[in-house]
Amino acid sequence: MSDSRFESANVCPGNYTGTLVMSCIARSVRTRNVGVTLYWDISLHCGDQRRVWRTLWLSPKAVARTKVELARLGVRTLADLDNDPPVPLGAACRLVVADVQDRDGYRECRIVHWQVLSVTMAQQGVPTDDRS
Repeated sequence: MSDSRFESANVCPGNYTGTLVMSCIARSVRTRNVGVTLYWDISLHCGDQRRVWRTLWLSPKAVARTKVELARLGVRTLADLDNDPPVPLGAACRLVVADVQDRDGYRECRIVHWQVLSVTMAQQGVPTDDRS
């Protein structure tokens, strides 16, 4: 399970390319579950910028799926989440946004799928040579 919400209601369903700009540990107030929230900056077709996010939960039911999704970004073990930031930043991702209705009948746009397009060598844990 994951939670995908938008900073602005002006994000319409569609395909977007975003850059991972922030990640942090999250805790659900209702269920007390812990997760990792990933934040992407996207450009809308009109040129405006928006920030969208998706929370990957670490609950017993969701942890296997979350591990697979985090591995796409170079997080090899859950212990890697102790780093600051918990997930390496800067990855370019394709985000698929759809209009979704929850169990209570509430409709909203959510990230329903995401795919990593590129990750830099530094993000993969490969040391970079700063010598010129």
